[in-house]
Amino acid sequence: MTTTARNLGLDAVVWLTRLPFLGADELSLLLGVTKPQAANALGELENLGWVEWVTPSSPELDSDRLYALTDGSLSGVAQNAQLAGDDLARSFPVERKEVLQRLTRLETTVGLNLFASELVAAARDDVEVELEDLRSLPWGKRPAEAWWPPEVEGYGCLRWGAWRAPFFVAWDRAGAPPFHRRKRVAAWYAFWNAEHAWGRDDIPPILVLHHGAEEAEQWAGAVLRASDRRQVAALHVFLGDAECALSEGPLGAVWRRPDGSVRAHLCERLVWRLTIPPAAAAIRIGDPARPLEALSRDGPSLREWATQAVPSKQEGSRARGGLAAAGARAGEAGERRLVCRGAGH
Repeated sequence: MTTTARNLGLDAVVWLTRLPFLGADELSLLLGVTKPQAANALGELENLGWVEWVTPSSPELDSDRLYALTDGSLSGVAQNAQLAGDDLARSFPVERKEVLQRLTRLETTVGLNLFASELVAAARDDVEVELEDLRSLPWGKRPAEAWWPPEVEGYGCLRWGAWRAPFFVAWDRAGAPPFHRRKRVAAWYAFWNAEHAWGRDDIPPILVLHHGAEEAEQWAGAVLRASDRRQVAALHVFLGDAECALSEGPLGAVWRRPDGSVRAHLCERLVWRLTIPPAAAAIRIGDPARPLEALSRDGPSLREWATQAVPSKQEGSRARGGLAAAGARAGEAGERRLVCRGAGH
């Protein structure tokens, strides 16, 4: 294998640690390479036992392969990130249960990954700001001392010189009833009122990616009514239409306040600060141990885990590849809207 291919494989492992179930399209944006180059890197990692893949059974998604790290690859990632296994699981979505949860919410998983890949590409082209951190947060049971609010899917941080602008990402499940949005907003205000690493009035903005004007108004109403009931200032929540954010670029003028209609650029909406809590600091994942050596394939595959942990309600559902049994269950969370790829992808 050439040095270029080896380096792409290493970088792919880093991004799959941060964002499970990436496709070649998204990985090509994240790595700044062509789709064939990204696909070749993923194929090499599969041959060596580093990744498994699934093709979605949901008609709402493309049938391209989506990749996740195998269980055997995590010790190498943890070693080179200088994190124990438990610390790695607290920082990144790598545990088997986390991976399975993303399979049961695959439209949300793909939507977050699309947004993340477009954000990375936009930041790469920007001459002033850089992306310091971006990851999918653990979606399972949150520890009491968690530094992120419940009901958010991702975290990122932009950097401009010595200044940082952290933010959380919430992907709105298309077709969800209004009470689902009210419940999420209530959870954010509960976090605001609790003790956490940010301090009560310093929680980073939450970027809500929704699908349409009606959903936007439901989000805006939920945020404003929640603040009125508590007689407090509204949380820093900014609404962005998902399709616009993907086609125009996440850094673009797509973000509005709940109490207004003017759209502004992301850098104008975020809160810039000189320090962030140590718990939220960026974690560098170095080259994995034995990065391109063949890994042992002993132990249960994700397909076996899924068969035990995610009972199927759809007899006859089918998916292909190493995660076949899990993929057949991926569309069962009620998420039934097409997640559009960005322009040209």
